[in-house]
Amino acid sequence: IQESLRYKCETVGRLYAKGAARIVLVLHRPGITEYSPALGRNFTNDEWAVEKLKEEGVAIENVEFVPVPSASFDTFAEARVISSLARSRRIKRLILVSSTHHTKRVWLSFSHFNVDNAFELYTYGSEERAGIPELLMENLKLRMYRYIVLPLDRLRGHFRG
Repeated sequence: IQESLRYKCETVGRLYAKGAARIVLVLHRPGITEYSPALGRNFTNDEWAVEKLKEEGVAIENVEFVPVPSASFDTFAEARVISSLARSRRIKRLILVSSTHHTKRVWLSFSHFNVDNAFELYTYGSEERAGIPELLMENLKLRMYRYIVLPLDRLRGHFRG
């Protein structure tokens, strides 16, 4: 996870430096990561992310952590929470940074929660590389989202609404 986040932080840093984003929302992840001699203890995942973003030139006061409850379909849950947050704050543009091999599923999930085009949606892939097993798994997950998860949620919404 750490290596993956390193690539995403680099991409966020480049976009931030170009002025594409003012606020950086980061998914809150409980747990700890590598040891910090300066702190005399291990970084929390959030502290580690802050340090990497700071190294990439992101102003720390512009970083906000968003808690997302763990779910069977994490990308779907993340899309639901972040899209709801964007609507409540009247955010007009969301720039999503993910691993390149994951951007289709991210786009699909966030588009599902933005059918009314409440915000502009952009996805950027980081330079993280994936092996064949990871690519095959992502392909399977993408199909599952496309043909099962999202249609079932639409159907549920149809019966609720």
